Amino acid sequence: MARSAPTPKPRPAVGPLFRILLATQRFVPLFIKVPFVTHVLGPRRTATLAVHTPGPVMLPVTQRLAPAFNAEVTRYLAPKEIRDLLDHMPNDVWIAIARALMDKGEFEITAGFADLLTENEIRAFIVTLNDPEGVMNIAPHLENPERVVNIARRFSNTYLVRLGQAACAGGHYDIAARVCTGLSADRQQIVLDGLNPADREKVLTHLAASNTPPAQSHSA
Repeated sequence: MARSAPTPKPRPAVGPLFRILLATQRFVPLFIKVPFVTHVLGPRRTATLAVHTPGPVMLPVTQRLAPAFNAEVTRYLAPKEIRDLLDHMPNDVWIAIARALMDKGEFEITAGFADLLTENEIRAFIVTLNDPEGVMNIAPHLENPERVVNIARRFSNTYLVRLGQAACAGGHYDIAARVCTGLSADRQQIVLDGLNPADREKVLTHLAASNTPPAQSHSA
């Protein structure tokens, strides 16, 4: 069952001083704004700033902040609160933030933001990330894991084998089976043959439970 992103940590309310900051930030040059955000506001107050700032205004600051700092900011945000910012964010910025989140093991938070990406953006994310283990750690937390499954089926056989191995390594045998479902018998067999015997049997069990006729497994 897909799980939703965790509830964000509480952030400061918008008081009088913060309202002044919001009203004047357009006139503050970036060479002042970036260190101010990093060293004075910190991640918690920056999250409040991001929610109340139009995406095109916030983006230049976000692009100049360290990915690890941006990743910390996301702990205080619900993805939909900064939809405008995400819609304007280049893939390389988003992927750098996602990498930083994944380095911290924050797969649920990463999934929450990935849920807002288009199918093409998710595909670009998977290709650029080039981390099957990371993708398989994110997939169970997506609102609709089937989006990743459908995209994964269009990758090369070599990458599919890596995804299958990564899914099994994380105990996600159901996702490995769902990737196999919909593949041609030949491609399904390639993925199954790339798994160790124990993992292969577990994936075959999931395939059988889903009433999907599995390809015949070769003997180890």
